[in-house]
Amino acid sequence: MDQCRTEAKEARQRWDRGLADHLYLEANAHKEKMLQWNKEACDLIFKENNRGRKPGVIDLHGLHVHEAIERTKDAVEAAVARQDPDIKLIVGKGNHSQDSVAKVKPGIEKWLSENGFTASLDRHGGMFIVVLGDQGSKTQLVEADLTQMSPSPMSEGDCDEYF
Repeated sequence: MDQCRTEAKEARQRWDRGLADHLYLEANAHKEKMLQWNKEACDLIFKENNRGRKPGVIDLHGLHVHEAIERTKDAVEAAVARQDPDIKLIVGKGNHSQDSVAKVKPGIEKWLSENGFTASLDRHGGMFIVVLGDQGSKTQLVEADLTQMSPSPMSEGDCDEYF
């Protein structure tokens, strides 16, 4: 894709507009294929990570930030439709990210905050528990220990498998 764009620029500089147009079209076709394959990879990763999970828990490991946000939007919408009191978003702590710096976690945290959701981090720091009951009020995310929260259908030991 980049090579086609570079060659297209060179062709334009030589006033070879026909070749330049052809190369730009080829570059765009490569980009479309790349986007399609990225989406397919995202779908496969998400499906595999969430195989056998309960509806109110989603694992966002292995996704890019924008993909994780899209999956979060879909999962929140589905959870609201089911009238779930909360949803659990497994984001990890960044241990598998480049330089062990979390990317998905802060991206999801920002999206939740910007959209007025109340959420807390589990005791491991790799899963958000998002309250779905009162979505109208803008609240900041807070870190909390699961033991200080109201009982959840997921027991404390269940969280260990996610990290």
